[in-house]
Amino acid sequence: MKLNQSAALRFINKFSNIHLPSNKKNIFIFSMPRSGSTWLQELIWTQKGIKYCNEPLNIRDKKIRELSGITSWEELYDEENRNKLIKYFKKHCVGKINWMNPNPLRKNYNFFTDRMVFKIINGGEYLINEISDNCNGKVVYLIRHPIPVALSRKLLPRLETLCSKNVIGRFPADIQRLAMDINNNDDFLEKAILSWCIQNRIALEKRRSDWLIITYEQLVVDPRPIVDKMVSELELEDSEKIFNQLNIPSRVTVQSGKEKSHKIKNKENNESKDFIELWRSKVDSKKEAELFKIIDLFGLGDIYQKGSSYPSQKYLIR
Repeated sequence: MKLNQSAALRFINKFSNIHLPSNKKNIFIFSMPRSGSTWLQELIWTQKGIKYCNEPLNIRDKKIRELSGITSWEELYDEENRNKLIKYFKKHCVGKINWMNPNPLRKNYNFFTDRMVFKIINGGEYLINEISDNCNGKVVYLIRHPIPVALSRKLLPRLETLCSKNVIGRFPADIQRLAMDINNNDDFLEKAILSWCIQNRIALEKRRSDWLIITYEQLVVDPRPIVDKMVSELELEDSEKIFNQLNIPSRVTVQSGKEKSHKIKNKENNESKDFIELWRSKVDSKKEAELFKIIDLFGLGDIYQKGSSYPSQKYLIR
């Protein structure tokens, strides 16, 4: 019954929007699962004329496999599928794919839209710039501290693909050996850290000066500079709506527990600083040091350092 209701809702959503592209840039949020990407997407969705597209590369969904022509995680990293993926995103941007339209009953819903915000957390790292350039896009790259991300993950559906020869085989030999060792052991936390490292290393090697890089921790603790930057660089119009939405946890956040929801809602009470430290009760200093050896080997130790839950100064927006 639930499946039928979901299918019916998708069918209704298909006819719930008229999308006519303008010259304003589409927004591509690239991130990882459990990094606050849904929250960021919904902050941007508060703006007039924007339609969101949630996880267009989550090929666990049968309909996405049909629409994209991509049937496995491995195909996302196959050079032969580059044009197929770009064509898929271009269809979204011109309103030819309506199946993933937002629910019209949700707050901030727009019947008429002229630009899109995509949340991409399941691949596409090698094609970030190509997708953006071919879709009149602006890249927003969202990063969260690797340990709380790893702790909050339950599944790692792409890890085998990330550790395959087609992906990890492009890395230096010492990283390849480490990846194989971790992937073959039983330490789920290390595997989740490995997934964070591979995905972010691939993406950040594609980094350009026109990307807007946002850290989750600053968005929680000190959002004003980020909101101001978003309004300026993403051509947004109503910062007040974004600030109002900041105090509303995303649906994903609410699902992850009342304690987290409470702390996000009370950021003004300095509880936000406590919130980003919550993971420390689950990982001791010895384990933290072991995990940061992995992170440092991948060359990502300039973003977060051992002993700190906050990103380094170079990744903060002022």
